[in-house]
Amino acid sequence: MLHFFQLFLVGLIFQLTQAQYYHLNKNKMNYNDAVKYCNSKEIRLVKITDSQTNAAVFELASKNGMGTYWMNGNDIAIEGTWVDTENKPLVYKNWYKGEPNNWGGNQNCLVAAYHPNEMWFDIGCNTLNSVICEIVIENYHTNKNKMTYNDAVKYCNDRNMGLVKIPNSEVNVNVYNLALKHNLGTYWMNGNDIAIEGTWVNTENKPLVYKNWYTGEPNNWGGNQNCLVAAYHPNEMWFDIGCDTLNSVICYNANDKKISCKD
Repeated sequence: MLHFFQLFLVGLIFQLTQAQYYHLNKNKMNYNDAVKYCNSKEIRLVKITDSQTNAAVFELASKNGMGTYWMNGNDIAIEGTWVDTENKPLVYKNWYKGEPNNWGGNQNCLVAAYHPNEMWFDIGCNTLNSVICEIVIENYHTNKNKMTYNDAVKYCNDRNMGLVKIPNSEVNVNVYNLALKHNLGTYWMNGNDIAIEGTWVNTENKPLVYKNWYTGEPNNWGGNQNCLVAAYHPNEMWFDIGCDTLNSVICYNANDKKISCKD
């Protein structure tokens, strides 16, 4: 993974919208070489998942004179079925009118070109285009040292982070897998009902938008289980527990930025 200080030293910095960095290369290459180029730097060919990201990446490319540039998408395996390099369907598309048209029967890779509204085109995979790689910055910080809920909140805040929030089932699974990978055992999550029993809120006093309680939880056993943990159990289940018990910590960086560096 490229480190922040390396990016700062070698290129221009742009603050865009989300927790990714971009690495730009104006040297022209084919699609497979572009994928290999990004992978060789332990990063990936840029994925576009929504209109905001599409506009931001296009603006970045335009400002840096990128011309036509590769994006992470192809229909090499099945004509008309566009997937990324992980063989996952594209979740967002912004095709120019009449595209993709597979002109000549061999346009199986994805580019964006200078055109209003950041439009996409299919093109031959052996054509030569600029490259934008995406550097996904690790947003989570784990600590196996056990501490209380309040100490966990302070520990994260001292690092300009927050105790991890779980907004949906996908994040719940990803965070749980991270905990398994680092052998955290039971770990704190951002939730408590300290102020009003049964009303679960985060450290900003906002109601939890997603919950995944184990059967019978929360039960406030003993009358003093007012903080939230996840434990090793199928389906990444949640439990209420005493706030003074000692558990591992996962912090999350909510100060999301995108920057870019240019070859």
